[in-house]
Parts: sequence; C-alpha cells; structure tokens
Amino acid sequence: MITEDDIKIFEEMKDEDFFTDKLTHIYFNTDVSQKSVTELIKKIEDANNDIILPSGAIIKPKPILLHISSNGGDLTEGMRLLSVFALSSVPIATLVDNISASAATFLSINSHYRLINKYAFFFNR
Repeated sequence: MITEDDIKIFEEMKDEDFFTDKLTHIYFNTDVSQKSVTELIKKIEDANNDIILPSGAIIKPKPILLHISSNGGDLTEGMRLLSVFALSSVPIATLVDNISASAATFLSINSHYRLINKYAFFFNR
C-alpha cells in the first residue's frame, strides 16, 4: 500500500527531475478503450517488478510517471482506470502532457500525485 511517505518523493523533486531516469516513464497517448487500458495495466505491472541482473543483484522498481495525452473514450473502461493505481506497489504521478479529456481524466484524478504541463488542459465532452 502506498503511504504519504512514498508520495513525498514527488514533492521533493525539482521540475527537471520529472524528466530524468529517476522515474519509470509510461505513456498513455491513445483513446480510452478495453485494449488501451489492458495495455496500460500490463505496463504498470511490469514497472512494479524487480529487475534481476545476471550477477544476481536486484534493482527495486522506481516510482512511475504516467504521461497522459488522450481524448478520452469508453466511460466503462475509464472507470477501470480508477483501480489502476491500486495495482501498483510504487507511487505513481500523472503528468498531463497535452490533453486529458472525458474518460482519460480518471487517470489523473485518482493518481498519487498530479502534474499538468502549462500548455495542457482538461475538458469533459
């Protein structure tokens, strides 16, 4: 379960830190559909896995920055997005890069930490 202490990592970052390899970057640049939500869930699950190097060393997963640019889509699938963050053992911040419309807004409103590009916007159709 994600705690307030886990989320502090985002609060303590400088703006430029959000665009480095300190985070795992996942991009959701598509309409909200059964296929796209299933693919997003898979990417988040993969980003939560430890990486085991050939030497046997284990690298723990990094926090995730989920970039959003979506015109929305299927409302039912959008509701599935509300549970996406509960699947993660690492904190997830969302960054609206361009547009987050309609069903895509479920991604950002339920994330652990939210950001928006100064040129981006939300809207409901």
